[in-house]
Amino acid sequence: MSLQLERSKISTLIDNRAAFNSEHVQLCVYDTYQACERIPFQAEQLMFCAMHTGKKIMHHHSMQSGQEFLPGQSFIIAGGEQVEIDFPDAHIKTPTSCLTIEVDSQKVQEVAEKMRLEQAFYSEQATTLQLRNNPLTQQLYQRLVDTFSENQRDREVLIDLGISELLVRMLQDKSRQLVLQHCSQLLGYNALQSAISYIKQNLKNKTLYRDVKKMIGSDICRKYRC
Repeated sequence: MSLQLERSKISTLIDNRAAFNSEHVQLCVYDTYQACERIPFQAEQLMFCAMHTGKKIMHHHSMQSGQEFLPGQSFIIAGGEQVEIDFPDAHIKTPTSCLTIEVDSQKVQEVAEKMRLEQAFYSEQATTLQLRNNPLTQQLYQRLVDTFSENQRDREVLIDLGISELLVRMLQDKSRQLVLQHCSQLLGYNALQSAISYIKQNLKNKTLYRDVKKMIGSDICRKYRC
């Protein structure tokens, strides 16, 4: 189904969403048709946001004051974080529109490993970051929108290539630390959860310590002194 057709189905005047799904990623376009303030918005996974039309004011506890979010800019939000958004210029005839791309940590890890980037745990984790898009990144966002809304046979392959390119570009600039921190935190949490479950089921196993160390990795093991 075309993106324009999905966007034309208006069910709410605030953050009306047209969503497209693929493996490891979800792309959404949000349209807001009336001025409003402090609208909560939460990212479940690492999320890239790109403004299309209008203006937003983003609020987050990591910012001293609200930040303007304009066309040509990206805003990255770590998984689990919530922001509040003002829509000062939104109107039924001129909606404020934003694109979001939500990527799961496994895909981030896959691309980081190909780039041979080190993932590590940090005592202080960045949670939001605002960027100004270069022309290539802006074109890439548009290409992803077009690909998601197509129904051609190789759609999934093209989406995967586009998401990989987006991650490579983000990992090449100042967003690298936020992206890698997010990935490390989620992967570490999942590994620890698996290890806890394994320990409960294998308390009498003589190789328990060695097995758990393999499951969670030496970096996480040192962090938690196991």
